Amino acid sequence: MTLILGVSSAGADQVFKATLLPVDPTVSSASGSATFVLNSTETVVTYYVKYTGLTTPELGAHVHREGGGIALDLGLGSPKTGAWTIFKPGDITLLKNGQMYVLIHSELRPTGELRGTIDVPTPVDALSWGRIKALFR
Repeated sequence: MTLILGVSSAGADQVFKATLLPVDPTVSSASGSATFVLNSTETVVTYYVKYTGLTTPELGAHVHREGGGIALDLGLGSPKTGAWTIFKPGDITLLKNGQMYVLIHSELRPTGELRGTIDVPTPVDALSWGRIKALFR
């Protein structure tokens, strides 16, 4: 998990989580989760996103800014892993303030079938058991 998420042992990385739930639970029972790790220099966000149970094939997946636009294209398939290194001004602030969300689009729901707000991180000690457990919440 450390290599996928890029978590260093320096202790200054910040872990963000999102629980992906159906936009319309009367239509879909899909679910998923996402983990984002902001490195200590705030220059790279590594991510791991997984979901299951979409009603129809996925059309796309993105990290969106609350109130305006796509911040990151996550590509197709589950799981999704990668590194986000190109930010618009203010993206890190939006991320740290809980003002971004993950949206998974499907053929049935092209405007979004799964959605989850990326939560503000819970501080944990660098090498504590709490830090390790935070990666799997």
